[in-house]
Amino acid sequence: MAAGHDRPFTRAFAAWFATVADLHSVMVIEPCVDRDAVDIKFLTGGGALQGYAHAAGISISALWEGECWDFLHDRDVVADVGPGGWFCTLCPADDRSHFPSIKALWVDHLFRPLQDWITIQLISAKVIGFYGGDGITWAKLLADDQVYDPPDNSVHLAQSKASL
Repeated sequence: MAAGHDRPFTRAFAAWFATVADLHSVMVIEPCVDRDAVDIKFLTGGGALQGYAHAAGISISALWEGECWDFLHDRDVVADVGPGGWFCTLCPADDRSHFPSIKALWVDHLFRPLQDWITIQLISAKVIGFYGGDGITWAKLLADDQVYDPPDNSVHLAQSKASL
């Protein structure tokens, strides 16, 4: 993206992130150089979690040895505007919320769900379990090291839990 181009999503995400201090000990954000998007770096898991946010969605991937095994959080939005304001075309027409701005839509459909996922699921997890078989891979956040279905591989998330 050439210098001087507007980056409304990047600005909206950065403004929202500045207001959620409880996430600053969990992740850092870095605006993408060539597009209106944000890379999300997690401060736990030694690089096994990686995120990407843009105007159409947020995805958090679980990586085993640098390869994506699964998306632990994945939200999409297809924004449109009508007489009632901004809305997501993925939501059922008879149950759509309308928002005064696209930023308000992004906060509701992308930013807050990411915050909820981090505070409810990621922060309580101690391990990312990586599973695989028959050409299929998946990952999940695990509450403790002793699990009923032990993963094939795992990454511990505990390096900075005391500060959370």
